[in-house]
Amino acid sequence: MSHDYFLMKSNPLLKIILASASPRRLQILQEHGLTAVVMPADIAEIRQKDEEAHVYVTRLARDKAQAILPRVAEGSANLILAADTTVAYQNHILEKPRDEADAYRMLHMLSGNSHEVYTGYALIFLPQQKWCINYVTTHITFHTLTELQIKNYIDSGDPFDKAGGYGIQKVHDTFVKEIKGSYYNVMGLPIEEIAQKISLGCLI
Repeated sequence: MSHDYFLMKSNPLLKIILASASPRRLQILQEHGLTAVVMPADIAEIRQKDEEAHVYVTRLARDKAQAILPRVAEGSANLILAADTTVAYQNHILEKPRDEADAYRMLHMLSGNSHEVYTGYALIFLPQQKWCINYVTTHITFHTLTELQIKNYIDSGDPFDKAGGYGIQKVHDTFVKEIKGSYYNVMGLPIEEIAQKISLGCLI
């Protein structure tokens, strides 16, 4: 565990508002010894025409944090954390699948190929309202998947609340050939970089 994690954990004044309903993001924080109050942001997650993946997720993270800001009572927190994750394959953004056919299409598309996972994040340091916004990219290559692997995974119900139609925790040992970059980023929260930003007050 890096020095940045210890700096965060040793700060008893760190009160985080997580502007996300994602159980995976909360899990990542908890795994690193951090607690957070969950306050999901209700915004329209609509991609603008020709908007690139990294721009899209960064904008949504910013909008989520901005939406939460007026709801945070004075003194109740000193950090708002928002994030958004998407998958891109050859410049095609893959959102959460609409149904089984959409999940099948996505997994067939990713089978035997490389793709990128982008997570945009926004931090607001309170009470000064200092913003820190960035994104992290992870490159993933899938093995060639069999029809049975795809069918069984879709039947499990796991793909439907996840960008790209898969959850890395469930498929890492079977679908994934190679990961370049942050594993936690694929789960939805690049904790390594976020830890640095929080520990240093977003000076890097």
